[in-house]
Formats: sequence, structure tokens, C-alpha cells
Amino acid sequence: MSSPYQEKTQMITNRKQSDIVTDVISNAEKNLNICGDSALPDFTLTGRIRKACQQAKLKGIKIRYITEITKDNLSSCKELMKFAEVRHLDMIVGNFLVSDKEYFGQSSGNNFLSNQIYNDDHGMVEQQNCIFEILWNNSIIQHDKMSSIEVGVDPEEVKVLSDPFEIRKTYLNLIDSANSEISLIIATPKALQRNYRGGIISMLIEASEKRNVNVNLVIPTYENDKIQDDFLHTKSLGKNFRFRIKSIVPAITQTHKIKTTFLIVDKKSVFIIDVKDDNKDNFIEAVGYATLHTGKSRTESYNFIFDTIWRQADLYESLREANKNLLYSYQKL
Repeated sequence: MSSPYQEKTQMITNRKQSDIVTDVISNAEKNLNICGDSALPDFTLTGRIRKACQQAKLKGIKIRYITEITKDNLSSCKELMKFAEVRHLDMIVGNFLVSDKEYFGQSSGNNFLSNQIYNDDHGMVEQQNCIFEILWNNSIIQHDKMSSIEVGVDPEEVKVLSDPFEIRKTYLNLIDSANSEISLIIATPKALQRNYRGGIISMLIEASEKRNVNVNLVIPTYENDKIQDDFLHTKSLGKNFRFRIKSIVPAITQTHKIKTTFLIVDKKSVFIIDVKDDNKDNFIEAVGYATLHTGKSRTESYNFIFDTIWRQADLYESLREANKNLLYSYQKL
């Protein structure tokens, strides 16, 4: 089957690759997207190509660059940042650059030395820019990757989930994977019901009783304590020192504004589930989207937030108990 781009696609054999790259950069009018393997940064920084990129930046061209950042090319990637926004992507094979007017790439090999393809067809250029956009959205910000190389830590990971079935699967897997501690905030009575019916509460109890996992659970306050006991079996849990429960302020006054479920596992993973419709009885129908955080800085921040809410819940329960005692004493007078 012939390609719709065949008439404007050329296999380049008689021109120096640096000349073509320089021309594509110089001809760009608004945007320039470059993607290549770990060897490409050094090639980009050669005399004429570097100068063309610098001039493009001075003209206001937006330059984006995806490559595999390694220890060997780290200094070159820092140089690229002087005229381009750089991101990291693992295991890139081949190289290409695409502007708003032209595409130049290679199917295999390094530094455009072989298998070169040039195309200036509008449809083909648009298609290659779309491919670059997908790669860009799945790449890692250069600062995170460079920091991970220099300091020896993993780059921060944030994963967004929108499929409710995938959200539920991740939720269950995280609880099941806990080795030492689970901290969970369930903000609304409806959310507590969904977690109970969905087996989450049973999983928490099992984790504490069979795997010796410390469970810290924050739930909404019910006016009727019997409702809370029906869901959590609080009388039997009273003997389980690894399962601790705190109540936040009454749902009717505050937590109707807060519908997010907030899970921390082993102080390393944070899973935040946003609720689309809290009136739904079914988890799949109620959930909106979720974010999974595994980076150190974010998990430390969320652990601090949870500890703050836990202390506030502790204070609320103390005040609630004091108020009960005061009311009881008043009634006896």
C-alpha cells in the first residue's frame, strides 16, 4: 500500500546530516521538537547546530527536547537547558526533529548518520508533532531525573488514574501490599459505607490482625454511635491495639465539603481518590479520578498533613468526651 506522504518523503543520501538538521532548525517559525537517544545531546551541541538552536531561541522559537539522560550525558543535557526545555525518557531508539514546517529523522542508528528521512508534507509534520506530544506527556521533567542521578534517589512519580476500575484495583493492591502501616482518611458517611460494602474495612482489619500492620483510620462522626459500630465493629476492635480509629468533626457541619479519600501506605505511597458523586452507593459510580504519589518529598508532606488531621481528631474527641461529662454532671444537678 502506498503512503499518502510518498511524494514529499525523501531518503537523504547525498547531504551532510548536520546541514539538514541546521536547515530544519533555522526554518522553524514557532516550535521545534527534538527527540533522540542518549548520544544525541553531544551531537546537538556541535558548532553549527548549537548556534542554530541559540539563534532559534533568540527569535522566540519554543524548543523542546526529549532524550535519555544518563551519567555520561548529564553535563551536555545541562548545556541544552540554556536554549531548550529538556525532559527524560528511557530507552529511546532513533532520532528525529520536527518543526511546524518540516520533519527530519532516522529509523535507526545514531546522530542522523544513516536511514535519514525528510518530509515537509503538512499532514506528516502534524502527525509527527502529535507523536512527540505523546512522548513529552510521558517523559520526566529534567530536574527530577538530573537530581536522581546526582543525589542517587529515584525521581518523583505522580500517576493520574481516571478509570474507576483501575482506581479500585490500585486501592485494594496498595492496602494488600502494606508491610508496616496504613493511614486512611474516609471523609463522609457515604464513603464509609462504600468502603465497608467494598471490603476495604475487612482488609484493614485483616492487615492489622494477620500481618501485624498498624492501621490508623480517620472517619466521619455519626450522631448515632451504633451506626459507626455496625460498620467498624468497634467493640471487637477495642482489643486490637494495632487498629486505631479517630473521628473528625461531624459530617453535617464540615466534611460535606471534603469528599476525598486519603490513603498512605508504609509512609512511602500516597493514594488520593476524588469523589465525583458522593450520593452513589457503588464505589465505581462514585469515584472521579485518583492520583498515586511515590516521591519522597510529596509523601513526607502528606504524612505531615495526616498527622495534623490525626491530632485535630484526637483533640475533637477529647472535647466531645469532656462535653458529655459536663452535660451529665449538669443533668445530675
